[in-house]
Amino acid sequence: MADRALMLAAAECYLEAAAPADAARCFLAAGEPIRAAVAYVEQAMYREAADAYLSEGQFLWTAWLLAHRVDDIQSARALVEQRGQLDDIRWQLVRARCDAAQDIHAERILLVLGDVQRLQAWPDGAADPIEEWAVAVATALRRPDQAALIFAASARGGSAGAVVRWRDWFKREYGEELVLPPGLGEGNGQ
Repeated sequence: MADRALMLAAAECYLEAAAPADAARCFLAAGEPIRAAVAYVEQAMYREAADAYLSEGQFLWTAWLLAHRVDDIQSARALVEQRGQLDDIRWQLVRARCDAAQDIHAERILLVLGDVQRLQAWPDGAADPIEEWAVAVATALRRPDQAALIFAASARGGSAGAVVRWRDWFKREYGEELVLPPGLGEGNGQ
């Protein structure tokens, strides 16, 4: 299938040229919607990324983008209700992000964030993207204390780069340097 190979080659060229939106269109033409979605996310074209994920049945990623980046809470919530597996912490975070956007169920959101903190505190904590999504939920809820607890749990659990991510988040949110107690910024959580 020469057309597919040419489209993939063109997509790679566009990526090298720092043109991810053009790369995404080529990936779609080549039948690679997941790669297109990744390129769309890089370009902050979240609706297009959600559509690409949806075309591949990636309902979780679609729902997260709709809730967190597109602000289409109704569609995200519909995916949670139709496809969500609420025994999965990631689906719980999507529902929590919808709840935070609508300023409802704060208690339920805090329970989910507490579950994330317990997961992150274990060595090798939870898998990506749980920390990132939980921090986004805490931020949407306007609870920086919860975001700090998530980062602290990740650092205690030895998640590589947790303290750096915490400092970066703090700098983005507050425009200041984060000062941590002695010892917390050392070790595996760096």
